[in-house]
Amino acid sequence: MARDQTTPMTDEDIETLREGIEEIRQEVREDLAADFGGDPEDYRADKPIPDGGE
Repeated sequence: MARDQTTPMTDEDIETLREGIEEIRQEVREDLAADFGGDPEDYRADKPIPDGGE
């Protein structure tokens, strides 16, 4: 997809991009869990980080 795209994106284009982004997010969460421990869901950007009692 070019930056200088002259036609608007369709709803289908947007949904395809969203699905691709979600796949990448899942892979990143899995990689973080493998590198630093924990569950992949612990690394969700929309989930608050526990303060550890601080």
